Amino acid sequence: MVVLKGPTIETIERPDPSQPRLPRPQRFYTASEAVIYIEQRGKGEQRGTGKVYMTIHLEDGLKFPRAFQGAIQAG
Repeated sequence: MVVLKGPTIETIERPDPSQPRLPRPQRFYTASEAVIYIEQRGKGEQRGTGKVYMTIHLEDGLKFPRAFQGAIQAG
């Protein structure tokens, strides 16, 4: 379990694949707190052979897009 205080996360897009160093912010996620759970399920005999799952719980979270026109906003 990992706890982050006041995180802000942005997703990016690369409109021009020939210019990979020029990413453009696409969506922003912010919260007062984020709790991240990382667990391995379906463990085999050898360590590290099961699938790893990550679950994130946002406290007072908000998601907003770069362009608000015709976009959906969630909180």
